[in-house]
Amino acid sequence: MSALLTLLLGIIPLDSIPWWHSGPQPYTYENALADLDRDGDIDLAQGNEFTPVYVYLNTGNGLEQYPSWASTLSEGSTAITWGDIDNDGYPELIVGTTQGPIRIYKNNGGTLETTPSWSSNPTGFGAMEIDVADVDCNGYLDIVYTDLVYGVSVYYNDSGIVETDPSWVGATEYYNSCSALGDINGDGFIDLAVGTNSAGYLEQVRIYMNNNGMFETTPSQTITDNWRPMGMVFCDIDNDGDLDLLRGNGGPGVPNDPYPTCAHKNNNGIIESTPFWISSDTTWTMKICSADFNGDGYLDIGKAVYTEYQQPNGVYENLNGNFGVYPSWYSSDYRLSWGALGGDIDGDGLQNAVDTLSGEGARKLFYLPHNNRIPLHSINNVIVNNDTIPITDYCYSLTYGWISFKNPPPSGTGNIIIHYTFSTCNEFIVGNVGAGTVIYHNLGTGVTERASPSITSVICFPNPFVSQTNITYKIASPQSLDVSLKIFDSTGRIVRSLLSDIQSPGMHFISWDGRDDKGFELQSGIYFYQLKVGREVKTGKIVHIK
Repeated sequence: MSALLTLLLGIIPLDSIPWWHSGPQPYTYENALADLDRDGDIDLAQGNEFTPVYVYLNTGNGLEQYPSWASTLSEGSTAITWGDIDNDGYPELIVGTTQGPIRIYKNNGGTLETTPSWSSNPTGFGAMEIDVADVDCNGYLDIVYTDLVYGVSVYYNDSGIVETDPSWVGATEYYNSCSALGDINGDGFIDLAVGTNSAGYLEQVRIYMNNNGMFETTPSQTITDNWRPMGMVFCDIDNDGDLDLLRGNGGPGVPNDPYPTCAHKNNNGIIESTPFWISSDTTWTMKICSADFNGDGYLDIGKAVYTEYQQPNGVYENLNGNFGVYPSWYSSDYRLSWGALGGDIDGDGLQNAVDTLSGEGARKLFYLPHNNRIPLHSINNVIVNNDTIPITDYCYSLTYGWISFKNPPPSGTGNIIIHYTFSTCNEFIVGNVGAGTVIYHNLGTGVTERASPSITSVICFPNPFVSQTNITYKIASPQSLDVSLKIFDSTGRIVRSLLSDIQSPGMHFISWDGRDDKGFELQSGIYFYQLKVGREVKTGKIVHIK
């Protein structure tokens, strides 16, 4: 079935049978995705109860069956995320534990330490959510931690050093179940929503606004209803530029109670207390994620269903800013599912893109204009006033699609240019208690193949190469098109512009001698070509050996 027909029929193109299942099958809660070794492919970290944290490396076409990396500690790791804590370009692994401290496993140039070099002072009872955000806009990722009993806390990061005791702690309430981060009023500071999973509390969602780098101590917005949130996400549902709130609801001990998934509209920086969309499907949802699973430019909802009564996981399709009341896709298997993620594991839908923003003189944090493309695969290059900004001078979130500078870009129209990669063909990744991690493969072909492709038969040979490689390609369009061919290094920096011209249909080839634009021979390593023909972009990996 073509991707165009898939869109017309309103189908989420995921295989209902798991495509990949982790070899070990522990009590898995959360998974997290990042390019650990910066080889261009995203790897998977697995947070587990009773066993170590595992990392499965991506071989280029998918994940290895058994983990290459395991932590030396075997403690309950119920919340997990990645974040480049020290701005060196390599993401650290951050783990929230049950009845213990937060851990940071340092990434040393693509090698993850097995014993954590940083731990918070142990004040937790049970990690329900852990995330990173530049709360104070200093260009470094802070840690936002949600504990079942002790509330939500922020551990600030000063120049790559994270404090061991939190500087900010929210209201201490029992059964804090989840949190969400996003700039909901557009002031350039990340705000915080906290969910409470208890029938004894009327305020199921509390929203703490960020006042110039510090969350308020008393929430200024609340949502009161009978549904208990277990997973929440801020995202732009209707592509209007404002972040709306998605909620997946559930609750322990009452599996027959109705728990719909719902969405709250952002109305001029205020999250409306009454949801504008409520699902008719009311299964107990644990975590949810937002990702474009069918490549139509709107963010869909993936949900992990946790129930002993054999209910499948599901995806609600986003239909031009609204959702169907029942999932458009169900898994064929039934598990005690907990974590939910979207991401392009096999890289078959990756697209390179460029977004342009305007500096405001004081603002440091910017969302990408195309925020419907989250989760991003990578940020490749950042330019301000024609100068490339080094990775040491900003932090970012691939999950939420923002970048935060150490120094505010000067005022100017279109003076901030961000090169990044996203996917139109995301897989659905689910963590399961007692059954490890499963991945549902995306069977779609991505947006570039809905129309007749302009580029076919891209071949780079020899690869790896020593002195010269040839990039051969065919332009299949009936008319001549603008063509560019660039070489990037592993940090996303353009090292060689090989071509910028108009070419006619047919076969073409360009040679690259492993040198940069100044004629200097580049070091051995991994590089990437970016071939753009018309509006279509193809990328690939090249290995240079001196």
